[in-house]
Amino acid sequence: MSAGDRVVLDTEPVPGVPLRIRGDGAVVDHFRREYGSGDVIGGAAPALDVTFGAAPAGATPPTIVGRHKTVGWKVWPPRPQTDDPAMEIMLSGRPRWFALSLVQGYIVEPMLSLAAARRRSVLLPAAAIASPNGAAVLVGRSRTGKSSVCAMALANGHAVLGDDQVVIDASGVSRFPRRMRFYDDLERTAPSAFRRLTATHRASLLIRRVVRIGTRGLVAPSLAVPAEDLGQVAWGPLPATRVFWIERGAKGDALHRRDLSLDELLDASSAILAAQRQALGAWTDQAPSVSLRAIGDGERATLAAAFADASLERLAIPDAWDASRSVREVARVVGVAS
Repeated sequence: MSAGDRVVLDTEPVPGVPLRIRGDGAVVDHFRREYGSGDVIGGAAPALDVTFGAAPAGATPPTIVGRHKTVGWKVWPPRPQTDDPAMEIMLSGRPRWFALSLVQGYIVEPMLSLAAARRRSVLLPAAAIASPNGAAVLVGRSRTGKSSVCAMALANGHAVLGDDQVVIDASGVSRFPRRMRFYDDLERTAPSAFRRLTATHRASLLIRRVVRIGTRGLVAPSLAVPAEDLGQVAWGPLPATRVFWIERGAKGDALHRRDLSLDELLDASSAILAAQRQALGAWTDQAPSVSLRAIGDGERATLAAAFADASLERLAIPDAWDASRSVREVARVVGVAS
């Protein structure tokens, strides 16, 4: 793809952290649907400037190489010891939208989170649901039911700030404007939300179920759905009033609940941020360790201030529970069940 074929999207999904995406129409449409194309404050230069296309001319070997199932990617990330925000990404395999979605989660958003951290914001892998007094924040690793709980909350009239990531800074908890991700089990985990989906979205989930079964799990993509299709979104910033660390692994047949210390929550949040950046691999090895350590210390301080006055609780889900019961019980504790 030549430079003349590229389309440019300037957006600001994290306040004060401009993002520029360059690529063909399909690439830019993908990210416009994810993040919108709102004005960049003051026309500021991008904190991250991502170009999708062929390998850059005269390029060295890519620093990051990845593959998942039927797709792959090569990445020439920003040079760690400079302020250059430029990053080049080359995709391979089919379907291309699947590659775009994976690279968004594995590469673009972790890089965006590092840019946010330099501006004293935390792009935290978490969900958040608005309440009259503030926000309930659900922190947990992937597939702990955060999206299904948020879908249930939306269907039951609660406003949601995000189901997978939220922005946390000195002003509180704010929305990260990406589409929600649902898997083909939504009909079982959050039936009220499934019924609120458009007929097209419901059919898409059913097709994904057929594909997952037909490929024996080799291809099991999620479906991206705008939160506005299910209910009301909140933008914030809102104070964090309750924070839940959700994890699986409890014994027995009851949800394990206990108070959580702030240090425990900060340790868990730091671990999940590190896991989010794991796909950056060799790039983090090249980055000055003192710089990454300073970023982590800054994120920890930001989260400590944001969560200092919130009630903190650990919810451990029994291994014996299926996804439906897990979502239902967590939603009941959070206060968004029907």
